[in-house]
Amino acid sequence: MHIKKSAYLFAYFIGNRPEEEQLFYAISEDGYNFRKLSDEPVLKSYLGKKSMRDPFILRGEDGKFYVIATDMKCSEGWASQSSIVVYKSDDLINFYEGTIIEYKNYNGFRDCERAWAPQAIWCEEKNMYMVYLALQNKSTANTTGILMYRQYTPDLMNPSLYTEPELMVDPDEVKHCAIDGDIIYDPFGERYIMYYSGKQITSAKKLTDIFHHTGDIVPFLTYDGVPMDVEGSNIYQIIGENKWIIAADGTPFNGRRYAMAETTDFKSYRELSQGEFPFDFTPRHGYVIHISDEEKERLEKAFSKGR
Repeated sequence: MHIKKSAYLFAYFIGNRPEEEQLFYAISEDGYNFRKLSDEPVLKSYLGKKSMRDPFILRGEDGKFYVIATDMKCSEGWASQSSIVVYKSDDLINFYEGTIIEYKNYNGFRDCERAWAPQAIWCEEKNMYMVYLALQNKSTANTTGILMYRQYTPDLMNPSLYTEPELMVDPDEVKHCAIDGDIIYDPFGERYIMYYSGKQITSAKKLTDIFHHTGDIVPFLTYDGVPMDVEGSNIYQIIGENKWIIAADGTPFNGRRYAMAETTDFKSYRELSQGEFPFDFTPRHGYVIHISDEEKERLEKAFSKGR
């Protein structure tokens, strides 16, 4: 099914209180200027912890939309959860099905204490979705830290069909931890790039390969010119252009703000000034997808602040 994509939907959460750990939306016509659709959540998680962080949206191979998120309530502690939630929708408005993927059910993660920032991409080699996220066991936290893993499934809503998680990064290359991965295909280098931990850059020729560091990082800086700590990497293409935006959340760190950079070749990156991407909201770790004019209008009608 061909969809003429002409606008952008930004999914995010807004803070560390349970009422803020839910799904919120903003929209944009140009990929830079975003405005929130509502002060209220568009979806309140009703599964697991009943809080959702790090929301990711996927337009599935079946034309349905899937929201995948960390099933975590910050007030219970950072090492307090071991599952993710998946919600399904026809229209990004009504979510009629939800499920939990519990990582303590997998052989290698019986004492899992962190399952963070899940995302998914269609893997042609496997003819399945590849779900990837950061996992950590309590028993190995001091030795291996938290690292990126992947698994495969033909059905995102069926926990029994997910394969066992497997490591997708070289642990010897990881400094401290590897979290918040986002993958995109680089048509110039004919490779997949995964940005993780905010600005680390790794690549692999195939989705099923181990991702290795390129030696580069996205140059996010504070207003004082100091390297800025960020998380929640998200990359998306500007529609109709050979231009990509890398967005990351520096809100809880030394940047105290959302950050964006731009690339046209996946080799050099230019950080954008805040005047180049004005928001009327303060997002936390979010994700941007392309949508059609019809989808944008439907979302505005359903969630407009003025309704």
